[in-house]
Amino acid sequence: MVKGVLNILFKTSNNIFLLFGILMICVATVIYLLLGKGASDALIQQMVNRQKSVARAGASLYKLFISDLSHQTSSYSNHSRIIAFDPKEVPVEFKGFMDGWNGTPVSGLILVDRQGIVRFGADRIGPTGEGIDVSEREYFNWAKTAKEGEVFIVEPFQSKIGFTTGRYVVSAVSPVFKNGQFNGALVTGFIIDEAISYYLDPLKVTNNTRVYLIDQNGVIVAGPIKKLIGVNYLDYLNKAGFAGGAVLVQKIKAVLMDTDEGSIDIALPDENKNGALTRYLIAYSPIVVGSQRMTLAVATPATDALESLTPFYFRDLGLAGLAAVGFLIIAVRISKIGGYKEGAIQEHKIHSGSTPPETLS
Repeated sequence: MVKGVLNILFKTSNNIFLLFGILMICVATVIYLLLGKGASDALIQQMVNRQKSVARAGASLYKLFISDLSHQTSSYSNHSRIIAFDPKEVPVEFKGFMDGWNGTPVSGLILVDRQGIVRFGADRIGPTGEGIDVSEREYFNWAKTAKEGEVFIVEPFQSKIGFTTGRYVVSAVSPVFKNGQFNGALVTGFIIDEAISYYLDPLKVTNNTRVYLIDQNGVIVAGPIKKLIGVNYLDYLNKAGFAGGAVLVQKIKAVLMDTDEGSIDIALPDENKNGALTRYLIAYSPIVVGSQRMTLAVATPATDALESLTPFYFRDLGLAGLAAVGFLIIAVRISKIGGYKEGAIQEHKIHSGSTPPETLS
């Protein structure tokens, strides 16, 4: 009877051992998954924080650049050679201006007379724009009523002059006065996408980080995807026709209306992947210059944030898997040993018809 009780206890202990082991594997798996999620969430947040810093710095640098250009535009508009429209000296002044901004996004400048005709122009290549009528442009009408030294920042527009034709530019305009009377306007300009690259490329979080400048209507005026330049991104998403498009549009609208910096975690079409939806971590910062309002957005694929975690995740998962397999092998082995002992006991009973010797217990 004692041996029978011991056998029952032995089998019970084996079962308990096996069940306990399986339970421990399940608990360890849950803990591992939770820890993995915690680590991925931490990496995502770290990436978002870095992108916020980039967006904030980019917006500040962009506004500082416009401020510097505006100041120099106002200063040049008061130069005696500019005021006199001297045909020999104005080109010299223009060359000095372009040399001073060499290597920057500044693309050129023009001098417009009081009738709105471009009298002198220069860009990186040489003279340009002479004879063009800009009398109907908003900035010229502004200049006619502006005070000396004031500067008007023109909203981004696609250029139709010189080597910048077709590209989005921003202009700074200052009136030219002679003897206290309006005598024309000095207009300087820079290429927006070059300004973004100039200041933000060195700050990119990863090689896949994309930087966009979007106006308040949703039109992309600068970015790495050429097919999207000049496109209203809100309309683009509406026409894409994928599930959840309306929700994305509302989220983008909220970003464009936000007066403070922020971030969103969102899936958007990736034009480099045939429009496949890709999860992006986006930080943004508003840029307000005068009456203009734009949004600088810094977008990085979420996979880039988790890239450093992936090797460790699979390594640890492999080790956990090997440990689980090893435990199961041991459990099965112990179970077999118990089965062998029980079989030996039964065989001994059959052949001897007596209680097995003490050594078999």
